[in-house]
Amino acid sequence: MKSWKFVKNATHFFFQKGKTFLILFLTLHILINFFIIPALALTAQGILWINKIPYLGYDNFTSIVTKNPLAVLELIALLIIILMLVYLQFAFVFIGIDQLRQDYDQTIWEILKKSWSKIHNLKFSSFPFFICYLIIVVPLSNILLGSPLLDKVKIPTFIEDFFLSNGWMTFIYLAFILIITFLAIRLIQVLPLIFIKNNQITEAIKNSWHNTGPRFWKIIVRFILVILIASLVKFAVIGFIVSFQRLLDLMLEKNIAFYFAIGNLSLIKIIQLLLGIWASALSALIVVVDFYQDEKITNSSLYKNTEIHFKKKLGKGSYTISALIILIISIVNFRNYALFINNHDNTKILEISHRGVDGNNGVQNTIPVLKKTAKLKPDYVEMDIHETKDHQFIVMHDANLKQLTGLNKEPYQLTLKQLTKLKVRENGQSAPMASFDDYYQTARKIHQHLLIEIKTTPHDSKNMLDIFLKKYGRIIVNNHDRVHSLDYRIVDGIKQKAPKIFVSYIMPYNLIFPNTKANAYTMEEATLDESFIFGAKNENKQVYAWTVDDPDDMDRMQFIGVNGIITNELSKLKKSIKTNNKRTTYAHRIWLYAKENSIFDFSTIEN
Repeated sequence: MKSWKFVKNATHFFFQKGKTFLILFLTLHILINFFIIPALALTAQGILWINKIPYLGYDNFTSIVTKNPLAVLELIALLIIILMLVYLQFAFVFIGIDQLRQDYDQTIWEILKKSWSKIHNLKFSSFPFFICYLIIVVPLSNILLGSPLLDKVKIPTFIEDFFLSNGWMTFIYLAFILIITFLAIRLIQVLPLIFIKNNQITEAIKNSWHNTGPRFWKIIVRFILVILIASLVKFAVIGFIVSFQRLLDLMLEKNIAFYFAIGNLSLIKIIQLLLGIWASALSALIVVVDFYQDEKITNSSLYKNTEIHFKKKLGKGSYTISALIILIISIVNFRNYALFINNHDNTKILEISHRGVDGNNGVQNTIPVLKKTAKLKPDYVEMDIHETKDHQFIVMHDANLKQLTGLNKEPYQLTLKQLTKLKVRENGQSAPMASFDDYYQTARKIHQHLLIEIKTTPHDSKNMLDIFLKKYGRIIVNNHDRVHSLDYRIVDGIKQKAPKIFVSYIMPYNLIFPNTKANAYTMEEATLDESFIFGAKNENKQVYAWTVDDPDDMDRMQFIGVNGIITNELSKLKKSIKTNNKRTTYAHRIWLYAKENSIFDFSTIEN
């Protein structure tokens, strides 16, 4: 009940000072999303372009460090700038809200001026600590306070899947998440104490740990209440707007309903933006208010007698400014909303079976499961090959054979004849390991196109790619198959030696938009967003999302405009695409978009 009363009082405080909160957060929104992020993205791409670096990834990190030390220094400087901006953003929010909390007789501009003055005078000796602090607190603060600058700070899905695929790994992973969450709560007041009460780092850590100890569960309950209320309001609003759009789809001509759909999507984004501001403001209050308990400032007295002076000073202008800012955001994004609403009419999404499977219908990368899955008519079957000891190619994903065969060897250590005598086992089934020759011959017989992933290791022969292209290059082109690889040397080599082959570069993480010779990008879906797809389309390149097994993620990938989806659940993907193609109403498209976007994400459909 006390937590509910706190949320109620804080909400009352929020609406009393709604004008100021709106401008505070909308100012941040405009600055970060429309100026800072585009400028940072252009700067990062410029650094790569000037230094002739096609992309930034884990596989070329050593090469960049040894051959382009200046680029490394420039990228480190850019990273420091980004972290400083995040530092300033959190400072601006906490200091601004604290000014609202304690000084009622001032204009919005005076509040902003005082906040900037405090930020400007901050001692950046605390900055190194802030980097470590981010690692612990950002996963929690990004849910509740949000920073578009940290949107890509997340664990990739394929890493999560790796940890969750094993019992002990799952236990360790969940234990790690719980520990990080515990530390995040106990240290959540560190930055506000530094910003507002001028604590030194060690003092702030000690005080935060002391303050949050007895109120640990209270803080968690308050955060959960904020999330639940915001979610309920969000889906109630979405439900009403989608129902209204459904009526318009039935009653009006398609062209007219289309413009209403753009307006309704814009309205949903505005409401989500306002809900995000409310949720973030209350989350900040949860953090800030508690460490004033030692000064005997109670939750109830915190919100009294705030309205009269505040309204006299601010007048009506602030709401007008807020309305204009929101209108500008909507106008700027009008084209993007229109593209999203109309996207599905023009895009054929390729259905790609990951490792040739559909659920648990067989053993990955084997001929029996290829035949089964081909009956579902995927556009492509994605499969993997390794070079063998005798410079042939075996169909296998893992660099070590132990998990699927029980033999603790790597493909390069055995000849093709030795490898094809092995049985691979998975999901209670078994099948012979297939040579690429046999697998490819089978695929051609059943008219199944392949997306061939070329796996590389330090043990590959120096002319491995030449052997591959000499034997399969012409067949791949004639059969309209495609190739992709995590190793950019393969991508670059193919475009030099066999430019007619369609080749995609696999990127497990979206950091900086690349400048490569690839025809497409195979992107891990966790960090894949509209801006990356927009950049790819500008360069006439395709984008494949991998590995997308959840139906909601399948919907999201379709409606942000990917060209293909790689999945272990082909039947689910086909059903999802069929459903979305069948339900061509604008109401359905708005629903799919709105339900997939977080309340706490202050971004719009921006590029």
